[in-house]
Amino acid sequence: CLSAKWSQEGNMTIRRLRLVALLGALLFVGISVAVTLWGLDTQRNDALLINLAGRQRMLIKQMALEALTVQIADDTTSRRMLHETADLFEQTLEALAHGGATQTTEGGSVTLSPPDEHDAEIIAQLDRVRATWDELHSAIHILLENEPQSAAFAEAMKTVETLSPVLLARMDEAVQLYEADSKGKVAFVRAIQIGFLATSAILLRFAFVIIEYRVLR
Repeated sequence: CLSAKWSQEGNMTIRRLRLVALLGALLFVGISVAVTLWGLDTQRNDALLINLAGRQRMLIKQMALEALTVQIADDTTSRRMLHETADLFEQTLEALAHGGATQTTEGGSVTLSPPDEHDAEIIAQLDRVRATWDELHSAIHILLENEPQSAAFAEAMKTVETLSPVLLARMDEAVQLYEADSKGKVAFVRAIQIGFLATSAILLRFAFVIIEYRVLR
């Protein structure tokens, strides 16, 4: 009877170990899945930010060309196009730096969240972009409000020609920072996934070793 009792207790212990091992493995797998979903959502958001920041570079080139068109053509259409491009750049820069609504690269509408505090390098770079853009934006307004033959227009055109490459370089640095931040997040998610899967495997192996030890006894 005593032997049977020990055998019964041993079987119960083995079943408990199996249950604990299974629940532990499922827990770690579940956490890994949750982290994966979070990573996918983060990647989608990062892709959006990179696309918008990349479009800013294109808009800078477009504004430089449109400013030249205003100088040559001096018509309502060219002025309207320059005004609309500058407005889109301003709206997107504000959304990237502080959050808010802007237009997507596909022409739709999207509302961005403010950047996280840990993105200090990106925030600082966007501040540098803002400082250059404010000066360039003022020059564009002068172009829109004056005739090409005026001294004010000529001076503003020089400012546009000087600051456009500076702004482009600073915006390019911002894009690179966004890309580096996105790659860092992907590496972080992969490390967590590998860690949880390895822990699950170790937990299961440990449980099986204990079970074998109990059976052999």
